[in-house]
Amino acid sequence: MLGNPGKVRLLAHTPDIQRLIGAASRLVTTQARGKDLWSKAQDHDSNERLVRKLVSMGHLSVIEHATVTLSFEDVSLLAEQFVIQFRLASFTVKSRRYVDFSSSGYYIPAAVMRSGLGEQFCRHADWLFDCYSRLQASGVPREDARFVLPYCLRSNFICTMNLRELCHLVSRALSVPWSEYDEIRAIGSSIRGYLLGIAPFLDGTDVFEPQSALLLDEHCAYSETAVSYDLQKAPECGEAGVELISYTPDPDAVVAAAVAAQLRSEGTAAPLIDELSTGELVDLAADGRWARNLEHAVFTFAVRGLSLAGLTHLTRHRMQSLCIPDLGKTDLTARFVLPDSIRSSSASEALYVEAASAARRLQHQMSLAGIGSRDRVYLGLCGSLVDVILSMNARELLHFIALRTCNRAQWEIRSVARAILSIVRTVAPYIFNGAGPNCVRSGRCPEGKLSCGRAAEMIEKYG
Repeated sequence: MLGNPGKVRLLAHTPDIQRLIGAASRLVTTQARGKDLWSKAQDHDSNERLVRKLVSMGHLSVIEHATVTLSFEDVSLLAEQFVIQFRLASFTVKSRRYVDFSSSGYYIPAAVMRSGLGEQFCRHADWLFDCYSRLQASGVPREDARFVLPYCLRSNFICTMNLRELCHLVSRALSVPWSEYDEIRAIGSSIRGYLLGIAPFLDGTDVFEPQSALLLDEHCAYSETAVSYDLQKAPECGEAGVELISYTPDPDAVVAAAVAAQLRSEGTAAPLIDELSTGELVDLAADGRWARNLEHAVFTFAVRGLSLAGLTHLTRHRMQSLCIPDLGKTDLTARFVLPDSIRSSSASEALYVEAASAARRLQHQMSLAGIGSRDRVYLGLCGSLVDVILSMNARELLHFIALRTCNRAQWEIRSVARAILSIVRTVAPYIFNGAGPNCVRSGRCPEGKLSCGRAAEMIEKYG
């Protein structure tokens, strides 16, 4: 299982990046059309000088026209979570629900190898992979058996980002706290090298500069936070709980008012608008032409007790604000999710609980040996629970609910989506009237042969 750190490979990028950005840059200050500027933008040196000047001045929107596609190969789940948090991107991730990861391998931090605990780390990781295989062999679904896998598990995914967002990613990877992870820092340096090769005008600018870390005084509670491992207390099982902590006041009325304002701006007679009820105005927002009015209503939730595996499903939603705790400041051995498929078998449950307890003991040993919290994170189980805060506008919430209340969605994120829907219906009944899986909203199941075949039941339940 022991191997080299994962790699990042450049798969594709926008051709003639400097020429394209040079042409786009000149469009701002000339009367020429984009096609003509593209045809004339042949001087490589002139383009490079212009684009470098704009980037140095902080005019970064022009470099968003270029995109880069990267393959992340055999990186850890921690690295995957770091990358997919950047929302201005497209990702395709190898599914741990459908693919058997028994032989995927794992990443070992260099500090662990130097500490003399490398062999113990490997034995523990190998044992967890064996637990994963044994759980599957006993009939536990793969999507539940994966909860026992460690966060050092190797992942593979493809990512496409525009050049500006990718520069931001590199800057964050080279900044505290992420730079304290050898793996993340190496990924940032690798991507930086690729970008300088295809976009040399970035060299000498500050787009890759590490962001300044907040200086915390000695009395700051955050700076004094440290993970302690009470070995007398067994890890606890739990499940996600959802709480609405803030929302736009009277969201139905806000959306209705926004739709009414748009109707007035389009020339609809005031008496006709006045005849429409709040519910009728909100219903108009279900039409694509008025759908953006749903974005004026925003909802913020605390999700307490979401597994690291479930966190991946949540992070993939691009249009949201998601705050997760610093995993290096979090005790990933205190709580874990316990799926029904494992709970139903005493042997499987005993094996799974022992894996959670063993992770706690080994992290305690690593802590005593002076291994930092950043390196101990890799021993967290995919079933470890964390608390997160997320905000979505109503339009994105409807999309999230449509995808995640579907019977084919992973059960943990489905439970979160159903809890969110139950809550928002109490504060925005018109907006979320009829909300539910895609079969409810559109009247048909988009899953084809993979359909659960229960569309009528879902329509009765959610409609």
